[in-house]
Amino acid sequence: MNARSRPIWSAYSRRRAEDKEFKELSDKEVSDRLKGHIQQHLADQRFRAEATEHGKANGRAHAAELYRLTELIEGIANGQLVVIVDGKAEVDLLRSWAVNATCCPGGFRKWSAGHSAGARDADVVLVPSAASLQHIQKVGVSLSGVAKRIRVLMLPDSKGSIVDWSKADGTREQLDALIETAPDWKALDLKSEAQEKESALIAALAEMEPGLEFARKRKEAAKELDVNPGDVDAEVQRHREEHAVPLFGHWIVEPWPETVDGDSLLRDIIMRLKRHVVFRSPDEPLTIALWIMFSWAHEDAAVYSPILVVTSAEPESGKTTTLGVMQFLMPRCLATVEISEAALYRSIRRWQPSFAIDEFDKVLSGDDRSGLRTVINAGHTRAQCVIRCEGDAKEPEAFPVFAPKAIGMIGRDLPPATASRGIFIQQERRKSDEPVEKFAHRDDPWLADLRARLFRWSLDNADVLRDAKPVMPEGFDNRRADNWRVQLAIAELAGEDWAEKARIAAANLDRESDASTIGARLLADIKRIRDEDGGDCILSATLVTRLKEDPEAPWAEWNHGKGLTQNSLAALLGGSGGRGRRGKRGYGIHSQTVHPPGQSHGRGYKWAQFEDAWSRYVITPDTKLASGDE
Repeated sequence: MNARSRPIWSAYSRRRAEDKEFKELSDKEVSDRLKGHIQQHLADQRFRAEATEHGKANGRAHAAELYRLTELIEGIANGQLVVIVDGKAEVDLLRSWAVNATCCPGGFRKWSAGHSAGARDADVVLVPSAASLQHIQKVGVSLSGVAKRIRVLMLPDSKGSIVDWSKADGTREQLDALIETAPDWKALDLKSEAQEKESALIAALAEMEPGLEFARKRKEAAKELDVNPGDVDAEVQRHREEHAVPLFGHWIVEPWPETVDGDSLLRDIIMRLKRHVVFRSPDEPLTIALWIMFSWAHEDAAVYSPILVVTSAEPESGKTTTLGVMQFLMPRCLATVEISEAALYRSIRRWQPSFAIDEFDKVLSGDDRSGLRTVINAGHTRAQCVIRCEGDAKEPEAFPVFAPKAIGMIGRDLPPATASRGIFIQQERRKSDEPVEKFAHRDDPWLADLRARLFRWSLDNADVLRDAKPVMPEGFDNRRADNWRVQLAIAELAGEDWAEKARIAAANLDRESDASTIGARLLADIKRIRDEDGGDCILSATLVTRLKEDPEAPWAEWNHGKGLTQNSLAALLGGSGGRGRRGKRGYGIHSQTVHPPGQSHGRGYKWAQFEDAWSRYVITPDTKLASGDE
């Protein structure tokens, strides 16, 4: 028995055992019913597969979910016309009248090309309500070339749905008569004369440059439409966003015509990066390549959006070149030098771009940049937004902030909250005996092919990535796991070798990133001292001395070169609110009288006091993993 039909057979077996009517049927009668239901079930499965493939080919990665799908297929096969309405209640009413009807989840507003596959070669009649009429143009376009015929029926004397019309004494016979005279979709004029005039005014304003002439025309339009100037501004802005043309030619990408292999795509991206940039280890180009693939799946598969931070200790270390190559491999990428708060969130709403932002060294420093910090940090999580007051009326408006962002900077001077949202790529100045090909900072056929392959790969794999749960490196949880989940899932799809290399790269780069706060650094150093010295406690004076022995740690130069003291250690560990209170930062770890073996008793800490904080804030293991060869 076909595995897909096994659930139907099981349902029939249970029903025959429990249902009196089924007990009285002969084996042949049960078998005939079963065969019919299996045929419908398999037809349903075939259609869903077809609809899914059709949706992918049209830039949709989701399967079409039409209501009462099996009955729809059967009706089309029998030559019945298809009535498409806005909701399930309307479909159920029409089905009770023996009319072949359907709808999609969300109604006409959510109709897509994948749904249109269900009406292939059918005679289609669209029956919108007054509320959904505005979406009929989109549905008609989607059905064009798919359906045999498309008509639009506006029910007379009804602003509601066909259910409302039926309650006002509408009948099946009246519906049939109306369908016979319904005009073809192309002949239907959906806009009134007033609407056409309004659209023309707004479109003309949207084409104008700011200035006195624009101000005069704006005032005239507001008077003619009998609205506030702020309402005109909102419509002009909306028109500009809806009709925004691509800023660059490389933003226009057609998907690769064939299925794309993730392994070869990953190798080719790494190859192109290494053609122009020298990297310290295989970890960096692999991480960048995975992040580029992530940027194409970002809209459909990502819940969290880690910032890719390309950094170096000195200038001329290849950061600008790396971002330059990336800008031609990311979707709708805006390559810019620094950026303002408003420019960032307005660009996201207008173009839904990705970003490659260079010279980010001091962009977030200073109190006047708190707004930009908020926008960037909020952009780490899907569905978060920022609220800003817009227009003359200062009406609050929500702006999306979720977009892929790569930044380039010297050093790592980022606020801790932003740094924890980042994946750091450290670059170094290449030696004279490390030749590379100079990047021309313009598009070329190889980059164009990679973009097309990236687009097709993302269409085919977004659904899998959305629900993926890849194996994480040891110690990766909370935000570290959030930052790497999609990239590690991409690596697993490309092959187990890539998955292992990606986990190694993630662990190595995270250990080097130093994105933790100074408190987490202190906890890690204290844990190292405990591991080296053993025992069950330590005096405060001894702990301060041991911390200051490490020349690479910040403790010897703490507090403007004065060095860490027992008081400052107590404030960092216990918080600035004093004993019994957490205050600002701190971990609630306070000094007490301790008795180290062989030493006089005094103020200090028991190692057991740190166990909870270590388990929450300190990453293990300490040894660096070996990078995989490519």
